[in-house]
Amino acid sequence: MWSRLIFPDGSSLVLDNLKGADQSGYSGFKGAVNRHWGSIISSALFVSLLGAGVEIIAPSDNNKRDTNDPRSILAENAASAVADAIAQIIQREANRQPTIKIKPGYRFLIFIQHDIIFPRVWRK
Repeated sequence: MWSRLIFPDGSSLVLDNLKGADQSGYSGFKGAVNRHWGSIISSALFVSLLGAGVEIIAPSDNNKRDTNDPRSILAENAASAVADAIAQIIQREANRQPTIKIKPGYRFLIFIQHDIIFPRVWRK
């Protein structure tokens, strides 16, 4: 999907997620696919460490918590905030799209589904 066309002078034009195709007309491109496994695994390890820290700070046994102790209340609230942050990290990494790296000079087509109005005349 193509969302923006950037001209050599730095100006850009929004393309509204137009689909790309190779020279034969097939959708998609050929290139090296990066599925971001390294960042996904490192995020999982980081989330595991944070989760262990949450368990250490705020014991899951309610009988061990003192509801009148400010340190216990602070630890419980901090643990809850960290747990929410962990959930957001997991969600973000799970939804991360693969990236394809294409060689410079790769020729491709963009399927235009509606008229494109250029804001000004652009010449090479």
